[in-house]
Parts: sequence; C-alpha cells; structure tokens
Amino acid sequence: MRYSMRLMNALAALALCLGLTTQAYAQTGRISGQVTDPAGQPLPGVNVIVAGTTLGAATNSEGRFLLPSVPAGARVVEVSMVGFQRFQRAVDLAAGQEMVLDVQLVEDVLQSDGVI
Repeated sequence: MRYSMRLMNALAALALCLGLTTQAYAQTGRISGQVTDPAGQPLPGVNVIVAGTTLGAATNSEGRFLLPSVPAGARVVEVSMVGFQRFQRAVDLAAGQEMVLDVQLVEDVLQSDGVI
C-alpha cells in the first residue's frame, strides 16, 4: 500500500513538472532571420539581442541567427556590428509564434573612418 502511494505521489509530481515545462514553453516564441550588408551579402558575427533580456546570438557564416525561447509580448530586437548603423525593431511576439526578421544593415560612414 505504501509503495503504491509513493508511486502515485511521484507520478503526480512528474505530471506537475511536465505541465509547468509545457506551460513555460507555450509562453515563448522564436525569432530567426538573416542579416545582410547593403549589397545583400550575408554578414557573419553580427550581434542580435532582445533588449532587456539576456537573450542573444551571433550570426553564423551565412548571416543567419536564431533566438529560440523569447518571452511572448512586446520586445525590441537590436542588431549591431562595428562599421554598421545599429538596427532596432519593435516586435510583438505571440506565444508559440515563429517570427522571421531579415535585416539589411546600413554602413556607418563616420564609424568606419576610425577603423584601421
């Protein structure tokens, strides 16, 4: 009898944990995309962050990025790289949504003059 009671308690705790995990996942979305230069060439090593969070990624060799667990709601995505103007876009991400955000950075003439 005690064994079955412990087993039921363990199963109930497991079900609760799985439910919380599923609920937490349902409260997030994904943002992915590609960052290119003015000529349309992919830019590797670009920083992409969600302002006000610790979420961020760098673009890969094809200029692509993925932010997998972004909290749902109004967010600001910031894209930056030395030699280019900082890009910011406000987005409204729904729970479970997969948003594609392609960005073309503009060269920063004043900033690139100082790069040697």
